[in-house]
Amino acid sequence: MFAYELVANTNSSFFLTGRAGTGKTTFLQNIQRTVNKRFITLAPTGIAAILAGGETIHSFFGLPLEVCGPDTFGKMNYKKILALVHADTIIIDEVSMLRCDIVDAIDNTIRKVLRNNLPFGGKQVIFVGDMFQLPPVVNQGAETELLQDIYNTNDFFFFKSTAVKRISLVKI
Repeated sequence: MFAYELVANTNSSFFLTGRAGTGKTTFLQNIQRTVNKRFITLAPTGIAAILAGGETIHSFFGLPLEVCGPDTFGKMNYKKILALVHADTIIIDEVSMLRCDIVDAIDNTIRKVLRNNLPFGGKQVIFVGDMFQLPPVVNQGAETELLQDIYNTNDFFFFKSTAVKRISLVKI
């Protein structure tokens, strides 16, 4: 119920987690039907995006497929910019697979497009996933070294991003 109230009555971002079969997807489908907000639903992979009823993060934001540095911005087309401008809430499903550099590139892109320096351009972001499922994919070698240099860590989960550290992310 708390998660529903956060979506329906606030602009607060949060992390919705739980094991497989706990109803995360059902909850997302229900809020999109019942809450009077405009949603964008995204996921890290094509299969996850199809299952969530959305599209891939890279496709929506026009992000490169390599490691995104601190100054990486996506290249969005006009239709997607309009969708972003009019959206109230961005849902990112299967967030366990999402690397921290991608989250920062999403944040950079949204802030630039919306000309709003608040985290995620002031949009509500719902991060959804089970952190005990698939971890982010990082190629060994140069990619790992670059991410280690940027984030000063050996794991690259979404919550290690600079953007997520700028918000108080409630965990449900």
